[in-house]
Amino acid sequence: MANPSDAFWQNVTDIVDSAVSRKQQYDQTYNEDHAYRLANAYMQYPWVNPQILVSLVLNDADDALPQVADYAAARMAQIGVTPHDVAAEDDFAYKMQSGLMSEYNRNDSNNDFLLSEYLSSLKAVE
Repeated sequence: MANPSDAFWQNVTDIVDSAVSRKQQYDQTYNEDHAYRLANAYMQYPWVNPQILVSLVLNDADDALPQVADYAAARMAQIGVTPHDVAAEDDFAYKMQSGLMSEYNRNDSNNDFLLSEYLSSLKAVE
């Protein structure tokens, strides 16, 4: 049986390799025009879910954005949610996660606990 630390570092290496490969693929697929269109779409339709907006722009389906934005606005009005409410909820979740991470870092500056949790999650997957 292989050493558990070897399996851990192999997993880290595989993750880094896949991230580098994915970045190279994105560099070839997307260009400055996509970035401009994405910024423009977000400025025009900030209430549309960012995952949907990005998917539409990066898949060259910008022409569907007005219909999607109308639908999103109608649904938000139906349930009584504003873009500000969504942004406030996202901001709250970010602050909670940041607070938890800073608490972990304050109590465990070497991140031994987080690494042990990561290792146990890898063992659970195997």
